[in-house]
Amino acid sequence: MPLRLAVTFSLVVFMFASSVPSWAQTPPVAPAAGAPAKTDAPKPKPVPVAGALLRGKPAYTPGQKVGLFLWQDTEGIHVRFTNAGKPVLFEGRLDLDRPLKELKRIDEKGPGWAKNNGDRIVMFSTTLREGEDGLDLKVPGLRKMLVDLKIDGAPAPIEQIFLGEKSASPTGLPMQIAVP
Repeated sequence: MPLRLAVTFSLVVFMFASSVPSWAQTPPVAPAAGAPAKTDAPKPKPVPVAGALLRGKPAYTPGQKVGLFLWQDTEGIHVRFTNAGKPVLFEGRLDLDRPLKELKRIDEKGPGWAKNNGDRIVMFSTTLREGEDGLDLKVPGLRKMLVDLKIDGAPAPIEQIFLGEKSASPTGLPMQIAVP
């Protein structure tokens, strides 16, 4: 008998709850002031970039323009940041398809940081005040790398990203690079 009573009670509660008009239901709670709003917006699809574009060091002079320079040579993958005489915040994330063997930050005493999250994700953030900073990575057998870059908290403008000795710019961010 108690089981029949429990089932009947559950059925009545279900029927009542489903018959409450929408105007009488509790409205969704807004996020607290200052809390980031949740967005269900899809992440941008990565832009494919041919790995051949990474070959060789781009020509640049540190401190002359705001830029992110990315290239590959026999020593590994290199990322450099330069500014044009005023502080600039550079941030990024590199997702690798092979384990990271070595990560080195160029200006280890300067403000900012670079770290690996596990053995296949590299993240960095630095406010460059003058000159140049950057990263050197060694990733044996690397075939693919997802690259997302930001300047002053916004996606890096593609005209400020320079790939390889040809200083090619990608068509968008994030970039999915097929490393040669």
